[in-house]
Amino acid sequence: LSLGITLLGALFITSIYFLFPQIVVQLLYGKEYLAISPLVGLFGLFVSLYSVCSLLINFSLAIHKTKSIYLLVAAAALQVVLIVLFHHDLGQVISMSVIATALLFVSLIFAILLPSRS
Repeated sequence: LSLGITLLGALFITSIYFLFPQIVVQLLYGKEYLAISPLVGLFGLFVSLYSVCSLLINFSLAIHKTKSIYLLVAAAALQVVLIVLFHHDLGQVISMSVIATALLFVSLIFAILLPSRS
């Protein structure tokens, strides 16, 4: 239930960020920050993925699948490497963060759904 609510909320907000980025920036920060509006949707996607991953990490810890922490550490290391390699502009940095977080999301889904080996 929590995952569904989080996904629906994230999908809704991220859709607004992609569809109306200039309105969002203007309402929240003012006209002087309109230059960042092309990045708002992508950043919203990153934050949405991050939120869902956080929920999945907490869930996996609650069901005693503590090895999922290794996935989190690997994703954080991957994010650092990607940003070091690809940092020409803020859009690239956000894109690299989306890639690392999306891979973490997929990995966590598999880690949670696959049976534990004892």
